[in-house]
Amino acid sequence: MLPNNIPFSAKAFLSVVVAAFFLWLILRIIKHLVPNMLKRSSQKAGFLRYYPVVEIIIGVIFLTYAIDYLSNSNPMIAFGLFLIALVIALWISWYYSKRYFLGIISWHYVQATW
Repeated sequence: MLPNNIPFSAKAFLSVVVAAFFLWLILRIIKHLVPNMLKRSSQKAGFLRYYPVVEIIIGVIFLTYAIDYLSNSNPMIAFGLFLIALVIALWISWYYSKRYFLGIISWHYVQATW
């Protein structure tokens, strides 16, 4: 339950959730529709290779606008969303940096044993 002195706009929060759902739905439709429309397999492979990057960029842009939009209604929600985004970014960067460095270490180990 929220204290009485914190303003909370349910309309702003619900509008961001609905916009996020429709954005997700549009991106899913594009992901399944465009490869079927492409004729050559090289075009399909290129689309499927770079589409996740486009999704991430669109997601970051949407998250930035959502935080800005929600910060107008309640700074506490904006700060919470920022913390969630920061934790997710740190978790993803930790995962990929760990895989990267383990790949370097294992590659040097393979070269040293030959």
